[in-house]
Amino acid sequence: MCEVLVTAAEIFLKLAARETASTPPAVAALSWLGLNALWNHWTWAAVPCMIASFAAWIRAVSLVPLNVASLLSNVVHIFVPVSCLLFLGEHISPQRWIGIALVCVGLALVKPPAVLEEKAKPAAGGAA
Repeated sequence: MCEVLVTAAEIFLKLAARETASTPPAVAALSWLGLNALWNHWTWAAVPCMIASFAAWIRAVSLVPLNVASLLSNVVHIFVPVSCLLFLGEHISPQRWIGIALVCVGLALVKPPAVLEEKAKPAAGGAA
């Protein structure tokens, strides 16, 4: 869930950057930081997604080991480019598609269900 929220936030921030790239900033110093996007509605649409993503991440790491959660979070490297293709019309190069395929293979090798089953097992020698 947190990766879906991060993807949504990234799309919203890209829309904000796209809309504000050619607008003169309210303060010249904000231009090089990209902070003129703070006045764009897409930026503010991204904020709740980021907050909810943070809450979902905290929940995820409370349920599974951090090493598993961090590996599974790499699905964002699939979600963001594919979402950019679908929603923003951005091109994905052949090299990027290869990278996406490698991430998919890596995620398949992690085999998270076995880890989740292991965590669900009662401790040996414990009371039933």
